[in-house]
Amino acid sequence: MPPLVFTMAEIRAAYPNPTTNPNAWSDTCYCVGGALCLYTADDRNDPLPVRFPMEEYLGHVLWTVNPLLEKSLANWYARRIVAHNDSGAFEWAWNLLESALNFRGKA
Repeated sequence: MPPLVFTMAEIRAAYPNPTTNPNAWSDTCYCVGGALCLYTADDRNDPLPVRFPMEEYLGHVLWTVNPLLEKSLANWYARRIVAHNDSGAFEWAWNLLESALNFRGKA
């Protein structure tokens, strides 16, 4: 499967306000990784996208939407995205997500 084509601007426009609180379950709560899961749910045939994905799940989603990432690198990105999101460093989390989505292989 080739990488999906979308931009960070599209994801951020659709999901502009991530939160750190996975206990605030409502239709408007999600983290940075959850924004990716929600945005790509239809393309991934995911009927129940996760709003606050665990690291392993987010790594799988990253690899699914960008198979040019090795699975180990997708998991590395996922761990860091979750950690930055959980600490409230949303811009760092967004930057890591963008880097993972734009990864096109080793130089």
